[in-house]
Amino acid sequence: MNKNINCLVDLTALYDSRKRQHNRKKLDYVKLTNFLSLAAGASSIADFSDFRGYTIFSAKNQEQNDFVTNLRGLGWKIETYGQNEIELLENLEMTSSEYRFNSLMSLEVGSLLNDEVPSQIALVTNSFDMYNVMESAHEKDDQIEFLLVYFKDHMDPRWGNALDKSKNFIRFVDLNDIYRLPAVVKSETVEMTL
Repeated sequence: MNKNINCLVDLTALYDSRKRQHNRKKLDYVKLTNFLSLAAGASSIADFSDFRGYTIFSAKNQEQNDFVTNLRGLGWKIETYGQNEIELLENLEMTSSEYRFNSLMSLEVGSLLNDEVPSQIALVTNSFDMYNVMESAHEKDDQIEFLLVYFKDHMDPRWGNALDKSKNFIRFVDLNDIYRLPAVVKSETVEMTL
C-alpha cells in the first residue's frame, strides 16, 4: 500500500451508541475491522500504519478482558483507561452522560502530523469536538484526508453543517452500512459490558 493510513476508534462511544439502539444490534468487530479497511481503501488491517482503539476498562471484568484480548488478536492496538482517566461529556439532549476519548484522539492526530503527515486518518467517533481537530490539521496540511465513520443517527446534529462545509477533507461513512454487508467467514461477535 502506497499511502499512510491511521485509524483511531472510540470503542466506548461505539458501545454507548449500540446500547442506546432500539434493537441493540451487536457489533461484529471482525466485520467492523473489514468495514473500516474497505472504507479507507485498504485491503486489510495490515495496510494501516496504526489501528488503535480506546476504551474504558476494568481488569476485574472478565468480559472486558476478553473483549480487549479479541481485538488485539485481530491486530488492533488497544489503550485501556479507568473511568476516572477520561472525559465525561454532559449532553443535555441525551438521557445519560457519555465518556469520550477526545483528548487522547486529538493528541494522537497531532502527533501523527508532527511525525509524518499521513495520507488519511480514519476517526470512529460521534463527538463534535473532533471537528476542530480535523479542521486545524487540514489547515496545517491541506493534503490530509479524514474519514469520519459512525452511526449517522447517533451523530451530534452540528456535524451536518460541518460536513457540508468540509467535503474537501472529511468524508463521512455511515456505520449503519455495516449491517448491509454479507457475513464474514469465521466472524465472532464480541460484546463488552461496562
